Amino acid sequence: MDETALQELQIERTPMFNRINRVGKILKKAGIDLFKLDADKIIKKAKKRAGYKGSLPGQTEEGLKRLVRSINQDAQPNTFGAIAAKTLFERTLYGRLKIEQVLSENPEIENREIKEPIFIIGMPRTGTTILHAMLHEDPAHRSPLAWECLFPYPVPVPDTYHNNPQKKQVEKNFRQLFKLIPDFQVKHYMDADTPQECLAINIYDFNSYLPATLFSIPTYQNWFLNNADKLSTLRFHKRFLQYLQSGGVKAERWLL
Repeated sequence: MDETALQELQIERTPMFNRINRVGKILKKAGIDLFKLDADKIIKKAKKRAGYKGSLPGQTEEGLKRLVRSINQDAQPNTFGAIAAKTLFERTLYGRLKIEQVLSENPEIENREIKEPIFIIGMPRTGTTILHAMLHEDPAHRSPLAWECLFPYPVPVPDTYHNNPQKKQVEKNFRQLFKLIPDFQVKHYMDADTPQECLAINIYDFNSYLPATLFSIPTYQNWFLNNADKLSTLRFHKRFLQYLQSGGVKAERWLL
C-alpha cells in the first residue's frame, strides 16, 4: 500500500484521545495496568449482570479467550483500545446471554421461518454498504439495524422500534465516538439506524471478522479462518434473526 493510501486510512486523534493513552502509558511504567484485557473477568462480569448460570453457549468462551489472548500478545493495544475492547466484549457477551435466556424461555421462537433471505456479498470497499442501504429502503426488506445489533435486548417491538432506550444509547455512544474521532464517518458512514452487516451478528459467537477491523490479531485470525466452527455460528445467526423478528418487527424477507 502506498503512502497516500495509508494517509487516507489514518484516523485523526483528538487531544482527549491522546490524553487517555498518555495516562495509561504512565500507569504502565509505574507497574499498574488497570486496563489489561482479562477474558475470565469479562465472562464473570457479563454472567453476573445477565443473571446467567452454567457454561457459556457454543464456542463463545473459546472464541473470547482466543481473541483476548491474541489482542494482548499480537496487538498490544494502547489504553483507549483496551478500554474499547473490554466494553465491546462485555456488552457482546451480556447480549448473547440475554438472547439465550429469551430463546430458552420461549422455545417456539426457533420454529419460526426465516423465508428466502437475501445476502449481499462482495469484497470490502466495493459498494456493498451503499447497496445494502439502497435495498433496505424497500419495505419488503428487513435489515438488522446498528442499534439492535449492538443492544439486541430487550427484543425490538413495533411500538418503540424508532424510539427506545437501546437506540438512544447507541446514538449517545456514536456522538462520543465521533467527538473522539472527528473524521470517522468520512472513512465509514455509520448511524444508529443504518443496516448492519453479518459480522456484527457473528461477533456474538466470538467467531467474526469484526475484531480484525479493530486490531492486528493474526493469531486469532488464523483460528477464525482455519479452525473455528462456522456452522455453529451460522446456526446462531439464524437464531438471532428469529429472536429479532419474534417481537413483531417483520417484513417479507431478511436483507443481509
